[in-house]
Amino acid sequence: LSEVFFIILLAICDCDYRILAFDTGAPGRAGDARVFRNSAIKNFLERNDALFPAIRNLRDVGAVQHHILVVAKGHHFVRPYTEAEDNLLDKRRFNEKPSG
Repeated sequence: LSEVFFIILLAICDCDYRILAFDTGAPGRAGDARVFRNSAIKNFLERNDALFPAIRNLRDVGAVQHHILVVAKGHHFVRPYTEAEDNLLDKRRFNEKPSG
């Protein structure tokens, strides 16, 4: 029986898909909030206010921040078989699927 191990990846990208900051390596069993609280990403956000637009007042709404952080959960990345392992037809087919 094979065991599966998960690693948490936190990343911030800009609208051009450039990675601004990332943190990886926390075990999957750790809670997301705890991982974020102790991450380089949190420190990056706290130290780099200048990278984000200033807060603006919108009449009746009040102070609004003009940036959005999207949080996606549950993405699993598949590691293809190595070239030495893909000698079987089913493994070769598996390797072709993730890459398109």
